[in-house]
Amino acid sequence: MKTFLRISCFVLFAVILLSCETSHYFMVEIQKPAEISFMPPSPRIVVVDNAVTQPSDIGVDCYNGFKELTGYTLQKDTIHQIFTDILGQSLDNTHYFEEVLVYNTPLRTDNEYLAIQTISPEKADEILEDAGADALISVERLLFKNTLNLVGRDFKHFNTDYSALFSIHFRKKEKPVSSFSIENSIQFKDFIDNDSLLIFQEIPQHLLRMSALQISEELAQRLTPHWEQSERVIYGGEDALMKTAYAFAKKEKWEEAISIWEDIYLNSKNNKRKGKAAINIALSKELKDNFISAGEWAQNALNCYALEKPESISKELEFATQYKKILEDRAIHEITLNHQVR
Repeated sequence: MKTFLRISCFVLFAVILLSCETSHYFMVEIQKPAEISFMPPSPRIVVVDNAVTQPSDIGVDCYNGFKELTGYTLQKDTIHQIFTDILGQSLDNTHYFEEVLVYNTPLRTDNEYLAIQTISPEKADEILEDAGADALISVERLLFKNTLNLVGRDFKHFNTDYSALFSIHFRKKEKPVSSFSIENSIQFKDFIDNDSLLIFQEIPQHLLRMSALQISEELAQRLTPHWEQSERVIYGGEDALMKTAYAFAKKEKWEEAISIWEDIYLNSKNNKRKGKAAINIALSKELKDNFISAGEWAQNALNCYALEKPESISKELEFATQYKKILEDRAIHEITLNHQVR
């Protein structure tokens, strides 16, 4: 069984100095947990198509400038099979699941493409049993709106809006454990000739496939732990002590840096300076994965800034407020991730 191991956050100390040379920005990579806890972790999953194909004459708009053209259609008969295959590949590419299976037979035979008919617990258990899977991902609805605008003689503007709805089923559960909806769009703009097959079929079909890829990649990211880059700031350079502490931090001598920042926080009469020192301590705690303590120090910074005139600490206050929220989220995510790994 493949196991997803958590790696400590990686700090890229590629420092970009601001003109004032007191605020230094860099990026950290943080691991976000999946939005759902699978039992067991790294399960075998099966993807099923429980949606009805949208009719070819629905969701197709064509314009010549501001004049609407009628009678154009777009076949979507194969997009569901293409989509489930792409979704299965995207989930497999995460290397989080032990195995990803695709159920090739559509479950719906009606024509109510807007209606959602959730799989019964009995049917979900039957499919899970046949596939030897732990979880079932059901495509409940897959809709597209394709807009083509023929601008001038050669310029063509294509736009595809898409929306998809999914549900997750586990064995012996009466209801789906979770549902996900995804909406977005994709565009194509270019000067092309008036080849009608290219304009009305090949490019729109290509956009359908690209939409399917975007949907599948977003769902795969939401269902699995993944890495995201996030910007951080460290303050230094205002005076000799802050400069010294920052020099220690650049060399990753965090204990020496923290000692100086704590002294500034406890003894300085300048609340803005104290707040910056508190933010630096919060950062050092975060880099050691101590998110609760980091959040407390971010709150200490906010308490200091509250004693200053708002116009004098506007940027610092904005960052500290955002940073505290990030740290609170990371603390929650850490608990969730540890639960998933166990």
